[in-house]
Amino acid sequence: MVLRASFVRWAHVKNPSPASPRATLFYLQTVEGRKVACALAIRGPTNRITYTAFGAFLDEYHQILPLSDVVQWRFSSIFAQWLNGLLYHSFLLCSEEGISNAWHINYVVSASSAQVSI
Repeated sequence: MVLRASFVRWAHVKNPSPASPRATLFYLQTVEGRKVACALAIRGPTNRITYTAFGAFLDEYHQILPLSDVVQWRFSSIFAQWLNGLLYHSFLLCSEEGISNAWHINYVVSASSAQVSI
């Protein structure tokens, strides 16, 4: 899939059932407001959470994935770094292709006069 608008944030939806092993669904949201499911937090038998990226997401958005083959994480902080990397790489890809839905700095004379366009 061609990424037409950069991702601007990631968020999650918790499963209200504590008995389900599927604890949380993670998604990325584009500038246009579209939500793309990217990963799932799965509760193991010892109540330990494992974060796993969806195979379909990895296939469709391979152009913005970091150069790592890691698709499962045990620590939320490392998983969050992966999600933040997706936001960053999607912004770079969309900016280089000239898509106007991503922000950029127009002109900077001094720190107090920077202009940001959306």
